[in-house]
Amino acid sequence: MLFLQRNDKNRREWVLLQVDNNNNFKREIVRLTCQYPSRNKFNPVKELIEELSSSDKSFEPWFAGLMDLYLQNDTDAQIIEKNVDKFLKVAEDFIDSRKINFNNFAKLEKASKTSIRFLGDDIRAIAITATALKLYSLFWFDKRLSLPNNVHRQVYERLLSPCLNQGTTEKIFQLIRSKIYRSNLTDRYMWDLIRICLLESPESYIMTIFKFLTQNMLISIEIDKNPIPFLVSLIDGSIKWLMRTVYVDRILYGEAFGGVDDIYGSTLSKESFLVYCCNDDINKSASAAMDIIENEYNLTDSAFNDIRDRLDGITNLFPSMKLLVLPIASKVLEIPYKFLLTCPPKHAMLLGIFMHHLAEGIMDREFKVLSAFLSACPRDMEKAFSSTRSSYKIRYLEDIINDPTPIFGFGSKTLKYEILSSICGVLSASKKNLMSCLTGKSIGKFTYLQLEWDAIKFFTRLYSNQLDDMFLTMREKAYSYF
Repeated sequence: MLFLQRNDKNRREWVLLQVDNNNNFKREIVRLTCQYPSRNKFNPVKELIEELSSSDKSFEPWFAGLMDLYLQNDTDAQIIEKNVDKFLKVAEDFIDSRKINFNNFAKLEKASKTSIRFLGDDIRAIAITATALKLYSLFWFDKRLSLPNNVHRQVYERLLSPCLNQGTTEKIFQLIRSKIYRSNLTDRYMWDLIRICLLESPESYIMTIFKFLTQNMLISIEIDKNPIPFLVSLIDGSIKWLMRTVYVDRILYGEAFGGVDDIYGSTLSKESFLVYCCNDDINKSASAAMDIIENEYNLTDSAFNDIRDRLDGITNLFPSMKLLVLPIASKVLEIPYKFLLTCPPKHAMLLGIFMHHLAEGIMDREFKVLSAFLSACPRDMEKAFSSTRSSYKIRYLEDIINDPTPIFGFGSKTLKYEILSSICGVLSASKKNLMSCLTGKSIGKFTYLQLEWDAIKFFTRLYSNQLDDMFLTMREKAYSYF
C-alpha cells in the first residue's frame, strides 16, 4: 500500500510511504515539498493514490517503481515522458471502475439553442484528465522532482489529450469567451477602465482565463461531481476579481475619511451615487436582454452570432433610439434620460430589445408601429444620421386640432404640430435604414398615416404623463428578470 502523509512539523512537506499488507511500515519512498497552488487541496491527490493502491494491485508496484527509477536516474525527464500513456491508462481504468453515469451531469433539458453543450463524453474526458493530472502532480509540484518547463509543457499537453481529442477544451474556451463577451457588453465602461489601468482587453483576458483553467484548475475537479458549475463559478469569480482589482487600484477610501462627502462634497456625492445606481440598472437590463435573446427566442447558434455581430456594429446612439427607445427606457426603469444618453451604444440597443420584450401584450396592443422600432438597429451606421432633421409635415391636421391634450404643458396647437411633424419625419426617414436586431429583417410595412396615428397618440400622451400606468405594468414585468 502507498500512503501520502503530511509532515506535522512542516505543513508543506508530504511523505510518500509504502506499507505491507498488515499496514506495517515498510519504507519511505520520497519526501515532497508541495508547491501546489493550495496545499490543502493536495488532499484529493492523497485520497486518489491511497484508493488506487487498495483497489488496483498493479498500481503500487508501477507507481513506486516509477518514483524509484526517476530518483535513481537523477530525475531524468524522459522517464516521465515514457510513462504519460500509463498515467492516462491508469486514470481511464479508475474512472471506468467507478461506473459513473456522466450523462446525468449533461443537463441537456436545460440547454437552449445557444448553450454550450457539455455532453457525457466531455465530462468523462475532464474526469480522466483531472485524475491523470493528480497522479502527475507529485512530480509537477515538487521543486526537486519537477520537469524542465519545455518538457513539462509537452507532458501536460499529452495529459490533456482526452479533452483535446473530444473537443472539450474548445467548449471550455467558448464558455469563457461567451461569459467575458457578455461582461464586455454589460460592463463596457469597466472594461475601458481595465484596458487603461491593467492593459487587459476582453480578448487577452479570454486567453488568460483559458490558460489558468486548463493549466491550474482541472486538477482540482472532483470526478463524482458535475465540473461545469465549478468552471462557470471560476470564470465568474475571475471577472469579478479583475473588476474589483481595478477599483482597489484606483479608488482611495478608508477610515481616514468619514465618507465620500468629506472628499468630494455632499452634492457630488449624491450625484455619484445616483450615477452608480443608474448604471447598475442599465447593466442589469442589458444582462436581462442577453438572457432573453439566449433563452426565449429559440435561436440557432448562427442566428445568435448574427445578433452579436449586429450589436458589435452599433457604435453610436442613432435618431430613432434617442427619440423612442431611451424615453421609454427612462420611464420604465426610472432612469433620468440624461444618464441614458451617456450609456454605451450596445447597452442602449440591449435596452431597446428589453423594452421590445416588455412591450409584448402591453404597449404593442395600442402602438404596434412604434413597438417595432424598439428592437430596430441600422443596417448602415453611416447612413443612420442622415435623417436627424426633417421637413416632414403631418398630413391630417384634425388629429392634432381635435385633441385637447397639451404637450409639455403647453396648449399651443402650432407647437404640437411642429414637434410631432419633426418626430414623424425622423422616424419615417430612419425606417428605410432600419432592421430588426433580432432577425436582421426589415421592421415591417406600414403607411405614413399609420406612423402618424401611432406617433401622435403616443408622444402626446408621453409628454403629458398619461402613459404612467402602461409604463408601470412594463416595470413590474421587468422586475421578474432582475
